Amino acid sequence: MKLSIPELLRPRKPSPAPVVPTPPTTPTNPTTPTNPSRRPSRPPVAPVEEAPNEFGRTLESLLGNKYRSSKVSEEELYAALIVHQLKQKYGDRDASDFKTLFNFAMTDRPNNERKEASAERAANVVMDNFFSKNSIIIPVEEARKIKETAFRLAQLDDNKDVLWDKHGGDRDNTVSVTSFARAQHLMQKRLDAEEKASTASVRRASRTKAKPLSEVG
Repeated sequence: MKLSIPELLRPRKPSPAPVVPTPPTTPTNPTTPTNPSRRPSRPPVAPVEEAPNEFGRTLESLLGNKYRSSKVSEEELYAALIVHQLKQKYGDRDASDFKTLFNFAMTDRPNNERKEASAERAANVVMDNFFSKNSIIIPVEEARKIKETAFRLAQLDDNKDVLWDKHGGDRDNTVSVTSFARAQHLMQKRLDAEEKASTASVRRASRTKAKPLSEVG
């Protein structure tokens, strides 16, 4: 096939561009660490806060929720143990009255309590001047027993003759504290043991007073 010169000089149509197939979409994978033996760090998990037990609720109601994250002293345990016993023996109303008067006594502290109001002193003021004085609310002897039990159960160290606070004296190491979690479990355990021993004592006393079957009838 022969072409003439004009046909050769005529501009040619550009050939269509070749069709390039579109590559398939690659699914996005999570970035792998450069060191395979190193696992990606996980976000820190907040510790689960332990719910208070029966004594823990009494302690919170007397001192406030802030004590869950701080230390509790022997003096403060002493006051809470008095509240617990009043609630068990006389009911919620007397326990609530004690807490109201206790908070007032903590505020109205004497000048010699410079660092912190004494919870032991405040608890004794309420028991001696408002609850048992002239047996206004409870008998004097019963108040004495409640205080003695609270004093004995509140001990955290080897010195069983005194109660210490959080600050101590200027020279002596008179601090005795523990965490709220340990305090509520330890005091609840002691209270349960005290109640169990008291129940057993009452049963023994009743058996001693009971007449032998041979004398009955």
